[in-house]
Amino acid sequence: MILWAPGQELVLTGMRWREWASLARACYPPQRPDYLPRYLRLTLQSGLNELIARAEEQAQPPTAATGELPPPLFIVGSWRSGTSWLHQLLSCDPKLTTPRLLQVLNPHTFGFLEGRHSPPWARTLYGRWARMQWGSKLL
Repeated sequence: MILWAPGQELVLTGMRWREWASLARACYPPQRPDYLPRYLRLTLQSGLNELIARAEEQAQPPTAATGELPPPLFIVGSWRSGTSWLHQLLSCDPKLTTPRLLQVLNPHTFGFLEGRHSPPWARTLYGRWARMQWGSKLL
């Protein structure tokens, strides 16, 4: 199984170390040498995510939900059938909650990335990582 399609590594950048390690054992090393930089970048990114996620967990421990939660609503449809439009309409309802793209792609570190939990060392480390402009170097 090879997961290297153009742009597909963006979905993988939010993984923690243990998730990436299990995926890397099952699907990697890359079959072609030109994919090795992406593999290394995701390895480093997952380690950084692990550090930031642990710091975020310590800064804001998970809270227990009070009361009963309503059952989730899933929108399923085929390509170009209006599911994104329906999702946008439902997200306007204040009684419903929908995740943003940042929360979906970075489930363990979105609080840090949104600026809610930001230890000084993590801000510095992530700032240096982001300034490396990996996208232009890898494409």
